[in-house]
Amino acid sequence: RPLLGADVMSSTDCTSVTGDEAHLAGPAPVGSVRCAYQPGNKFGHAAFNTGVLYFRATLAAQAVAAAWRVMLLSVAEQDELHYVRTTEYIDDQLAFNRLIWHGFRAHPDGAVRGVGARGRVIRVLADSAESAGEQTVRGQVGEVGKRTTAPGWRSGWSHLVATARSSATRAASAPRPDWFDFAPLPARAFCSGHVYWVQQGGQRHGCVSVHTTFTEGGYAGKVYRLREAHLWLLDPPSYYESPHGFLTFTPPQLPAGVPLPPAINATASRRYDDKYSSGWLVPTALCSSPRLRAHLELARRHILALRDAIAIASMLKRTLILPQLPCLCDRSESPLVLPSCVSEVQPPALHTTLRSPRAVRGRGYRQGHRAASLAPWVITVHLEPQYSPTATPPHELRDPTSRF
Repeated sequence: RPLLGADVMSSTDCTSVTGDEAHLAGPAPVGSVRCAYQPGNKFGHAAFNTGVLYFRATLAAQAVAAAWRVMLLSVAEQDELHYVRTTEYIDDQLAFNRLIWHGFRAHPDGAVRGVGARGRVIRVLADSAESAGEQTVRGQVGEVGKRTTAPGWRSGWSHLVATARSSATRAASAPRPDWFDFAPLPARAFCSGHVYWVQQGGQRHGCVSVHTTFTEGGYAGKVYRLREAHLWLLDPPSYYESPHGFLTFTPPQLPAGVPLPPAINATASRRYDDKYSSGWLVPTALCSSPRLRAHLELARRHILALRDAIAIASMLKRTLILPQLPCLCDRSESPLVLPSCVSEVQPPALHTTLRSPRAVRGRGYRQGHRAASLAPWVITVHLEPQYSPTATPPHELRDPTSRF
């Protein structure tokens, strides 16, 4: 019910359920990374995702759709004759975000403003009588510091009215809205790929939907993750058949009862030492994060186990089923991850997936299997001595020029 007053709702790229629910604790000037759409937020990045969208049958929602359409149609991706982009490229998600970014903090106090007591719905200002004109897709219009109209808002409404007159709908005679109410869909229910697979280990919990964001490997990686969670229903029955049977293995695991090494070495230098002065070289990163060093040691053991499992499956002519591989470090698009080896959310357990599942799939190795068909053929591969979280990585991991 807290969402029923919104004209438009969308999923977000907020990977922190706690950050997404910060409005319950009251207004705060700074929001969490990608979650700074809470009432009172003046600072922080807010990222909205067009994977899941709802539009109510309101004039304000129609105005949003019309402005969004104008933004997308006003951009030519490239000049086909000269193979160069003629204007700034903008996709549907970036255009949608710009509509919200334009006005969700355009209130007099410069903060996000909630609608109602619950704070889940926020008001986005799109136009005003003091506007210096409609903002362009590039975000430039009129004098600097003057109020502007959201890109496509007036021109989109004009097109909507012209269309409405021909069909005699309500928009033909209605005044143009100056704002719309927007609700970011709860991250706990409309789950990102990070929440669903990394934080929840592929378990549904409270997820109503899952969008495969923050998933490595492109399209093949997304299908891989969906199969892993038994959410991919497009495979024919033949996918689950193998003339010579199946084989899988238990990969090296994290040691039970052994505390994880710290994410950050407090005594190590934090000075950037790459040639751009914006990151760390491999030796520095390993020294700065004992957990990253332990993660690479565990990954080395996974590679050895996978190598031998592939060899055994090949000799037996069985189809190899790839298991989940436990790991210690998160992989995220956020540059905040490397210093601590984890994202802003620390899940209880992390599981990695292969970087190029497409190549593995092409060689006859599969995942998303029916467990009942594998019961006689589950093996454990023990290749290495007892795992040590403080072990020094081998030369192949220390040398940034080496290749596996």
